[in-house]
Amino acid sequence: MRTAADETPTDDANVQPFRVARWKRRIFGAVVLLLAGLLVFAWGQRNSIADRFVQNAFAARGVTATYKIDTIGFRTQRIRDLVIGNPARPDLTAKLVEIDVALNFSGVNLRVVRADGVMLRGRYANGQLSFGELDKFVDPKSIEPLELPDIALSLKNARAQIETPWGIFDAAAHGSGLLRNRFAANLSVRSPRVAAADCTASDVTFDGTLMLEWREPHLVGPIAATAAKCADAGIAIAAPRLDANIHLSERFNRWEGALGYAAAKLANAQAQMKNIAANCQWTAI
Repeated sequence: MRTAADETPTDDANVQPFRVARWKRRIFGAVVLLLAGLLVFAWGQRNSIADRFVQNAFAARGVTATYKIDTIGFRTQRIRDLVIGNPARPDLTAKLVEIDVALNFSGVNLRVVRADGVMLRGRYANGQLSFGELDKFVDPKSIEPLELPDIALSLKNARAQIETPWGIFDAAAHGSGLLRNRFAANLSVRSPRVAAADCTASDVTFDGTLMLEWREPHLVGPIAATAAKCADAGIAIAAPRLDANIHLSERFNRWEGALGYAAAKLANAQAQMKNIAANCQWTAI
């Protein structure tokens, strides 16, 4: 007679773990598909998500701005027709801005900015340089000096207009490089009239190079004018020219350099000199 111990065991004991494992795989697969679906949906809606993010960033600072999001990628973001400030006279406009970011353990870091068709307006008064709505991106309570960001910058067709107590200066720049080192740009500056105290210069121009070397600006090029005069001293200068090679400190509180000076004529009430040329070097603190 066969006892219960002699009965052949069924496969129920083996089937149960198999069923559990199969359900776990199904649940895991469903979660993966759900996450993949969410990623696909988010990627499809990335422009809307980025748009809301940018809008919130501007709104949080009370900045008036309009723009068009062109492309949002894992690495590169592209914005067109950026306008910041009063649309009738914006503080900043840009036809195209491209931003490259890098992902790491600390989060998302800005690495490269490429800008084309830029126009920047600013005003210098009472010892302060202001760029209108752009000032809202700076903490007004901070006493820390302005520090250049650790990024690479590329500028094409960039212009600026700065109003100062001495005159209005229009500038154009084209260049690229790391802002904290090895940035170089061709720089042109124009002003129809520059006045300081009783002295004036007309049709002032600069055509040279602006470099940033270990965060310190370096300016090289000729500064010229069609004429200059100082009324109280009775001095008139024809076609003055300064060949500048100037180094500024990172905080703009120290500068040194060399100047080559030339003029077609220098005259006062007693005498006049023609074809003047001289050179000098200095350090100012």
